[in-house]
This record gives sequence, C-alpha cells and structure tokens, in this order.
Amino acid sequence: MNYQEFDQKGFIVLERLLPEKLCVDLLQYVIGAFGETREDYIIEPNSRIHSPLALNSLTSGAIKTIVEPVYSTLDSFLTGARRLVELSSITVFPYAKEQRMHSDEYNEGQNLISVFVNLAPTTKESGALRIIPGSHKDPHGDYSDVVPNVLELPAGSVVYMNSKTRHGGGANQTLDKIRPVFYFSLGEPDLDGPTYSIRDEVKKLAKDLQDFAPDEIRHPETQIISKDVQPTLTPGTSILAPLSTKERHSLFLVSNQKVQKRVEISTEKPWIEKIISMVVDSPGQYTIEDIHKSIGIDL
Repeated sequence: MNYQEFDQKGFIVLERLLPEKLCVDLLQYVIGAFGETREDYIIEPNSRIHSPLALNSLTSGAIKTIVEPVYSTLDSFLTGARRLVELSSITVFPYAKEQRMHSDEYNEGQNLISVFVNLAPTTKESGALRIIPGSHKDPHGDYSDVVPNVLELPAGSVVYMNSKTRHGGGANQTLDKIRPVFYFSLGEPDLDGPTYSIRDEVKKLAKDLQDFAPDEIRHPETQIISKDVQPTLTPGTSILAPLSTKERHSLFLVSNQKVQKRVEISTEKPWIEKIISMVVDSPGQYTIEDIHKSIGIDL
C-alpha cells in the first residue's frame, strides 16, 4: 500500500486480497456469531447485525493476511498506540437504511485505522460503503454537498481507512442480498468517538500490530559475523543485549526503535569479548559511537 496515497485520500483499497475459501469460512463464522449482536454499536441498526468476534486461528490468520501487504504503511501511520481495539462484523440486510456520513473519531494527534473486508460481492444496491476522499484532513468540515465515492467491490476486497475519514454504509435496496463485512481496528484504545466493538476476552489479550506482522519482521533474520572480520555498522544503529545472559553469543541491532537484525557472534576475538562484557555484563542499549569510543571498532 502506498503511504502517500493513503495519507492523501484517507483510505485505500486492495481488491480480492482474501481468497474465496477464507471469505466463506469467515462468513460462516460471522453468521454463527449473530446471537451476540449489539444494536447500540450501530448507526441505523434496523436490518443491520453487528457481532463482536473471538480471536481464534481463523480471525487471527485473516488479520495477518490483511496486515502483511501494508505493514509498513500501518507502521508509519500508527505513531502512538497500535493496539487491536476492535474485532467485529457487520451484516447489512435488505431494507437497511442509509447511514449518515460520519467520522469514527476526531482526536487530534492520535490515530486509529479501521479495516473493512467484504466477504461477498458488494454493490451500491446492496449498501456498499460510501466514503469522502480527503475528509480526514478536516474531520469537522461540512461535506453535505460532496458526493461520496461508492466502493463497489468484489468479495475478498479490503478497505484500509483512517478513522477520521467521513464514511457511511449505504441503503440495501435489494430483496435478496446481504452485505457481510469482517472488520477490525488498530490504534489508540481510549479515544472519544469509537464504539470499540470487541469482546472483553479479546480486549484483555492486548494484541498489537506487531503480533500480526510478517514473519521476517517478527523474527528478524540472523546475521553471522565472521570472527576474522570487524563489523561495519551504520551510524545511529544501537546494539541491545539479550535479556538472558545465557545467550551471550547473540546481540540485537536496533535502529529507529526497531530490531533490525539478530547477530550471532564468536568470542574468539578480543574485541568481541569486550563488546560482550560491555553490553551483556552491564545490560543496556549502546550506540555504535559508545562502542567506538570504548573499543575502537571501525564505524
């Protein structure tokens, strides 16, 4: 997902991201959760069923599939908390009325992103999501004369939306079609405005964006440093000692507050032993400049 486009429009769409089988499995699960609906979560609740969902292998796997291709954009956008604060579904039935256009939150300097997944083909007639591009830049603005975009999308399509963006579900004017949506939100947990449709047991798990990151980010690649070669490291990178002193052979390279690599080292060179003594025996975070001053390795 292009961050510049997301920042400009306030939303972006990836069509057919989820395979048909996953959409069917999610839809069956959503239908099974209808008994736990909460009408107070919904604008225009008549003919809309809103059901919070459990975090299980199906839903967590779906979230990871949805997050993976846009992780860097979500990582850049969510500058504060990035908690999983909503995990729910909304199903729009025939005769559902049009929702008023609204923003989910207006909190300046704090962010929330909502992700909507169409589990079936969606048309204007079946109540497709309507959205006003750029409205997140002025969430209190008057958009009464603006014609919103109507997001008619195939099954498996995903809408990633800045929650300040003005949006609303359309009216379902069909006699025989539903619009089932699986959705979740990531960001600040205590904003004014959002309904935070999430089960208590899921909320207590305190899941974070990092929990759904691609494997290469959750488990940084290991770099082997030869005992015969001194490392050349980028200025601004830090070396972080492991939590366990049993792992004296492993260190972590940290840059921009993120673990970039796990480094396995040999103790056969005196300068390596000095680094181990510095960052393991005296646990903490050290810049390369600190190490250069103490040990004299080449930056």
